[in-house]
Parts: sequence; C-alpha cells; structure tokens
Amino acid sequence: MPRIPSPSTSPCPTPPPESQALSGITLHIIDAKLDPKETGEMYTLAQSTGAKLSRVPQLASVLITRLTMRRRLERHVSWDVANTKHIVSPEWLRTCAQQNKLLPFSQFQTIKTAAGSRRGSLARTTMDTIQDSVSIGASRPDHKSSGDHEHPLSTHRHSPLFCPNQELCLELATLVKARFLEGEFNSELSYSRAIATVKAYPKKIEDTRDTRNLPYIGPKIQKLIEEYLKTGNIAEARKAAASERFQVLSLLTQVHGVGAAKAREHYAAGRRSLEDLRKFYRAKVEAGTHLGIAAALELHDELNTTIPREEVEAIANGVFGELSAVQLGCEYTICGDGETLQ
Repeated sequence: MPRIPSPSTSPCPTPPPESQALSGITLHIIDAKLDPKETGEMYTLAQSTGAKLSRVPQLASVLITRLTMRRRLERHVSWDVANTKHIVSPEWLRTCAQQNKLLPFSQFQTIKTAAGSRRGSLARTTMDTIQDSVSIGASRPDHKSSGDHEHPLSTHRHSPLFCPNQELCLELATLVKARFLEGEFNSELSYSRAIATVKAYPKKIEDTRDTRNLPYIGPKIQKLIEEYLKTGNIAEARKAAASERFQVLSLLTQVHGVGAAKAREHYAAGRRSLEDLRKFYRAKVEAGTHLGIAAALELHDELNTTIPREEVEAIANGVFGELSAVQLGCEYTICGDGETLQ
C-alpha cells in the first residue's frame, strides 16, 4: 500500500514562479526534526516565493524550525543571534505560499524572541541582516570561503542533517555499505565523498548538469544520479540491498566485535545467522577465548531493543527528583532518540 503523507509533510501547492510574496525576506531553515521531504519542500517554497536562503542564521531575518524549546534551539543557533530573529514553524512558509502574501509571524511563532515582540521588527531585523551581510561579506576573501558547496574540502561545506537530496544520498549510502561489507575501501571512499558533496548542495538536483562541476562527482556517479532522476532509484543499490549476502553480512556486523572482514569469514564458512554465531562462539568460550563476542551475542536482542520515550521520561524525572534534593536550580535535557540521557 502506498504511504499516505501526514498533513505536516504533505507538499502544498506552490505559487507561480513569478511570485515575489516574500521578496526581501531572508530565511534560514533549521532541519532538526524535519524529515527529508519536508526539508526539500521548505527549500522549494522559499525559492518559489521570492525569498532568499541563507546557510548561516546570522544573515537571515526569519528562522524556520519545528523546535519549540530554547535549549534545543541553542544547539543549532546561539541565543544572541536567535533573539534578533523571527522564529516560526514551517506552516508559516506553507501558508504564505498558499495565500501568496507575507503573513504576520505571531500566530506561527514557535519560540518567543525580542525581534518577535516589537513593532516594525521585520524591517529592523532585515536592515540589521543587510548590515551584517555587508560586514561579514567584506571579511571574506573569495567565494571559496566556509560553506561553499563547491569547495573541495568537506570541512568547508555546510552539510545539514537532512538535505534537499536526502533520498538520493540514501541510495548512494547503500552502495557505500555494500563496498564496506566487501572490503572495497577505495570504492567506499569514493561513494562517501560523493555523498558528502550531494549533501552540501543547497537545492534539489533536477538535472545532471547541476552536479557536473561539483567535486568528487565523476562520470560513474553522474550516471547513477541520472538513473536516479529518471527512475527514482538506483538499480545497483536496490539489487545489493536485496541480496542474501548483503543482508547476512549486515546482520553479522551488528554484533559487537564482528567487523566486515570477520563477517565475510563466517559467511564463507556457512555461519549465516546469529544462532550459527552463538554455537561457534560457545565452543570458543569453552576453550577460554572470544569471551567478549560471546557476551555481545547473549545481549544482542536486549541491546537492539529501543526504550520507549515514556520510560526514558520516567527515569529522567526520578533522577531529577533525587538531584533536586541535593542541588537546586539544575536543569536536564533528554538527548538522542530517547536512548540516552544528559
């Protein structure tokens, strides 16, 4: 059955290309808590409404995010910067696009800021943004500065957690994993570099000409991108993911202490399930060796079981209650996907 998009991620009708509803507005999209499709949608709507996009929050007048807590926001933007911006949800951009006009920020505000609480703040923030842009731009020696998606070094390219070409990256990532499992390290590195380049590309790739001059995108990668644009997938990646060998090696490498090379040894010897490994390492334990891998196998199911969010919150509340009895004024944040605490 085809997946039905949720209302929050369903693409909304975009205004005509000539729309200038958000002309003069500079947006910065914080992709935390946005899925790949919604991130791509935000980039598309921004461009189609005439808004400018900035990779750095300092140069934007509006921040678009699903984050609703200041502490979470500060992981991505310092509060000194964020407090001078309007912080709104993706629904603001969708509604502006649907109605083809600039709408007030107040009803879409996710985090209150000084900019959002004063009259005429958009004009003032926009002017501050322009002045910041001039001062920052004057200090840049050339277009190959930090954040340039054509820079040959990954450390100089901004790479969001979820990018406009996330699904293409996932297809290529399957090929990276296939090469890793087979010990083809040079090929693995080549695909990894290509993914890093694609992740940094600031808009959705619609033609192979978009990537022709990008670093680490050679003829072979170009053909794979062309195939993806035509069919929505990469046949080699789908074939690899569906193969028994890929699936078995992936399973075996999930065991702590079993790398790709050791997994290939087990596969060649006919050990192709966790139960096969348990039998093999039980014999090793009796001989007094490989105790770590044997223990990892015994705990494998438990270690791979996710903990419910409600249970994490209950643990956090219990710990915080004990902490508050000793030291008042402490704060805590539940981090990760509900599996770790801070």
